Amino acid sequence: MYKTKQRKFYKAFVKGVKELGVTDCDYASYKYALETPLGKLYISIQEGEDSSVYSVCTKFAEVEKAKGRLEDLNPYSGKHNFHQFVKDSEPKAYAKYILNELKNILVMEEIRA
Repeated sequence: MYKTKQRKFYKAFVKGVKELGVTDCDYASYKYALETPLGKLYISIQEGEDSSVYSVCTKFAEVEKAKGRLEDLNPYSGKHNFHQFVKDSEPKAYAKYILNELKNILVMEEIRA
């Protein structure tokens, strides 16, 4: 039921995240890594074509650097995830939303102690 939208989302997100300069990685379930001012950010994208939810999971390697900088960041695990029901969003629009959030992280300045 959701296969076409999930494929479009996956394709748009992967294309966009590669343009941001991610590298491939093999850390836990994370497929990509992105160097940011808040430290390395691991990224995975749900590939389930039948899922009713678009999901991109991210995790900062250096939780202390990211803590307090992002509203939805888990201050203990460093996870900062994105989930949206397929029925509530167009695939390319939601991919663009997440990519814009990642771009915002890339332009944050590191807070130095």
